[in-house]
Amino acid sequence: MSDDDMAKVRRRKSPPKTSNLMMIRLVVLGGLGLVGLAVFLLLGFLNEKDNNQDGWRNPTVSTASAPVADNAVPPPGEDEAVRLVKSVLSMRRAAQFGGKVRLKGMTEAEAEDFLAHLEEKEGKVARVEWASSILANNLQIEGAVVYFSGNTVRSRLAFLTPNENGVWQFDMAAFARKCSIDWGQLVSGPPCEARIRAVCGRDSYFNGDYADEKVWNCYRLVYPDQDDSVPVGYCRKGSPADQALGHLLAGGMPVRVILQLKKATPPGNRQCEIVSVIAQDWVESDIPFDDRYR
Repeated sequence: MSDDDMAKVRRRKSPPKTSNLMMIRLVVLGGLGLVGLAVFLLLGFLNEKDNNQDGWRNPTVSTASAPVADNAVPPPGEDEAVRLVKSVLSMRRAAQFGGKVRLKGMTEAEAEDFLAHLEEKEGKVARVEWASSILANNLQIEGAVVYFSGNTVRSRLAFLTPNENGVWQFDMAAFARKCSIDWGQLVSGPPCEARIRAVCGRDSYFNGDYADEKVWNCYRLVYPDQDDSVPVGYCRKGSPADQALGHLLAGGMPVRVILQLKKATPPGNRQCEIVSVIAQDWVESDIPFDDRYR
């Protein structure tokens, strides 16, 4: 069998039902349980210990493409990070935030509404555990996992990053997994543009407006708590967004990202174009991640 014939066999004509979707969902286990693996994959995403320095590094990110902030801020201790997360999650009004909450990409009213309904959605906070340090988007990030009590084990990721004054803050939009549009509306609604937080992995569903594999690369997008009706994203090969995702997925594992999408297809069609990679991971910075490829 020729290489071309093998490629045709491998190419699916309908979206996968299990394998790729399940692998990506391993990285979104904050909404699905399996506690030990969730900590390992969600916040470390296969981090390796760096023998030359204390802390953790992401082996898929080179210092050339994702440099650390020039003026690094001393990280909070594990206990201090956990106290900050617990303190913020006990708040209900923006007046309580003080300097503890980062609201980039989220309004005070949205943050208050999210906190007001958090227990109803997830359950009571059972415990908070520090998990890892992450370097992404030229930002220092400390990660923790928040576990909730209930009939099923549920968790969310909490991200801390310092502001311009060196004060560590809880990133509310990242914790809330803030998207500009409801995922159900993205799939079933009319053509639109949206900014979403998702877990992204490679896929091979080429069809409709995106049938030409010479023009497009295909990516499966997953969001915690979402059903199997997940969007399929496409990047024009060689575009800044495509180069950015190619770099982030070089390690072979799905990654958390913030994406700008454009959906031109009719309601019910899950295909959309990825026009920009706003951030590696779920903490947004002032400069889109794919700007380095422009």
